[in-house]
Parts: sequence; structure tokens; C-alpha cells
Amino acid sequence: MERNELFLASRVPLLGAITSDVRSVAIKWDGKNKHLLLRYYFSSLPSDDDRDMVSDALGEIASCFWTEIEGAEYECIYSLAPIKELDPLDGWLFLKKEN
Repeated sequence: MERNELFLASRVPLLGAITSDVRSVAIKWDGKNKHLLLRYYFSSLPSDDDRDMVSDALGEIASCFWTEIEGAEYECIYSLAPIKELDPLDGWLFLKKEN
């Protein structure tokens, strides 16, 4: 799977999976192990509804590449650190503008 292909296809499932508490969304693709990681950074403690939302987004992304992805997981992280201090993994899918 091409990195650009993954990034482009991942943006559509995020359209309904960004709430006011989401600060950023990062993605990582490990081609060797065929593993996908979707990481959400929140400005408040993630709720069960937040986790369900992220799980659904991951499922939609993984379904686009079901023949290539053997493992997928998500992380919901509460952090108020400046964006520049957060780990973008392979790249940002979403970044909230902050002052």
C-alpha cells in the first residue's frame, strides 16, 4: 500500500469522526507487519463515545485496505502539550488550529 493512498483514503472516514475535543489525528503504517495505527489526541479525557467514534473510523479505514491490513489498532490520548511536542507517527491526518 502506498503512503499517499493510505493518507487520502483515511480522510473520508474522519469527516464524521472529529469532535470539538479532538486536537489532532496521526496515522502509522507498518508495511512489514501489515499493521495500521490510528492515534487521536484529545483536549479532554476521551469518553466511551469518543473511543467508539475512533474505533468506527479505524474500521472504515481498514475496510478500504482489507486485503493488505492484517492488524489495526487505535489510541485515544489526552494531552494538552503543544502540537509540536506530539508524535505525528507517519503523518497528521487532522490538526486543529490552536493559538
